[in-house]
Amino acid sequence: MSGCRSCRLHRPHAVPLYDDSGRRFLRAAAASLFVFFTLWKGTVMTAYAEAPDAVPASLVTVQSQYDFATTVARLRDTLAARGITLFADIDQSEAAAGVGMSLRPTRLFLFGNPKSGTPVMDAYPHAALELPLKAVVWEDADQHVHIDYQDVAKTLTPYGVDASQLAPLQPVAGLLRAVAGQ
Repeated sequence: MSGCRSCRLHRPHAVPLYDDSGRRFLRAAAASLFVFFTLWKGTVMTAYAEAPDAVPASLVTVQSQYDFATTVARLRDTLAARGITLFADIDQSEAAAGVGMSLRPTRLFLFGNPKSGTPVMDAYPHAALELPLKAVVWEDADQHVHIDYQDVAKTLTPYGVDASQLAPLQPVAGLLRAVAGQ
């Protein structure tokens, strides 16, 4: 009898974690994962529900006086007229359509002047994460058009960029307000 102390016949209260088929273990693991992800999803969704409009302090939003297409054209024309390089114009709603999803009109622009940005990146290599500058033109559910951009000082100061190096980048705020008709 001493040789069978571990079998279920002699210890009916002992439930093995893993039986020959492995089903009990898999069921326990699946149940644990289900509970974990349910709680995690609830936490994430609760955090989102409490702050759906949470945005970084450096974000600036300007409402355009023009429709979406006109705002986009004004931005492209203004950049060209000022000799500012347009590195990319990404149509994010078109990209969404390419994967069978819909997105209100949204365009991301990457732009800048290498003469102004290069000294900043040379002195503060990590600041290259923020350069070139970016602006998003987007349309809300009420068909109002907005231009979002990051305040240059609030975005680059944490990298240690000093005021004298920020100065050549500061006019972008006025440029984007002018594009919006502000």
